[in-house]
Amino acid sequence: MKQWLLIIDGGATKTACAVVHAESGDVEYSTSAKGSNYQAIGVESATAILQELLANVETFLQKYPNSQIAVATFALAGIDSPKDHTAVVAIVQNALQTTQLQVDTLIIENDAEATLLGVTAGQAGALLIAGTGAIAYAYDGQQIVRAGGLGDIGLAMREVDIG
Repeated sequence: MKQWLLIIDGGATKTACAVVHAESGDVEYSTSAKGSNYQAIGVESATAILQELLANVETFLQKYPNSQIAVATFALAGIDSPKDHTAVVAIVQNALQTTQLQVDTLIIENDAEATLLGVTAGQAGALLIAGTGAIAYAYDGQQIVRAGGLGDIGLAMREVDIG
């Protein structure tokens, strides 16, 4: 049975999706869509974008009968609090329910945190992202700290003319 890793990295500008062969590490399929940060586009639009990407993954995997997704990681912008995490988990679960995809392990986390831990392989390090949004994360080997990434508050602050 073929085992796959599904990686979805969703930001405010773009959502990238890749299916990786679990044993070889080869990227066998990739695609992208518009940004999926629910704070910027709303729950329904974020869900629709993930549904579209997952439908494409489902079509790709039809070429490989008896395969399964060992781990699906959704590294998504907009997870700035426990309330946001709950909202994004519901978005991901709703998107997955529209497919026949079977996922053994599901990981849903902030995109910057996922990037930091992936780049440093779990070792101490720091990450600064300055794109559509800006956020900094640091990890000392035991705990993660962050600065920035104010979500809707940060977006609203940019709109204020402090003259």
